[in-house]
Amino acid sequence: MQQPAAIVGAGAAERKPGDASRVLLVEDEPGIVDFVRRGLEAEGFEVESAGDGVQGERMALTGRFDAVVLDLMLPRRSGLEVLGSLRHAMRRPARCEARGSRSTC
Repeated sequence: MQQPAAIVGAGAAERKPGDASRVLLVEDEPGIVDFVRRGLEAEGFEVESAGDGVQGERMALTGRFDAVVLDLMLPRRSGLEVLGSLRHAMRRPARCEARGSRSTC
């Protein structure tokens, strides 16, 4: 099973104390989305998902999420391309971890 490949601190719009942290999961395989969503929700996160890189990038740029979990191999736009766009557009520090790949972020 392929693991999600990148985790990026995206910074969320202002929230009230006690609100759950929001995570955007960008993954095209429904089984992985289901598995990761259940794990994150069990830990108290609010999760939304996108099925391709273009949709994921568009959603991430809204600023509504505290973190973005990106698969590297996505339809329409790769996770690394999305990560580069987010880093450029958001101009905030981002954390990236590659899993199961030799890619560096």
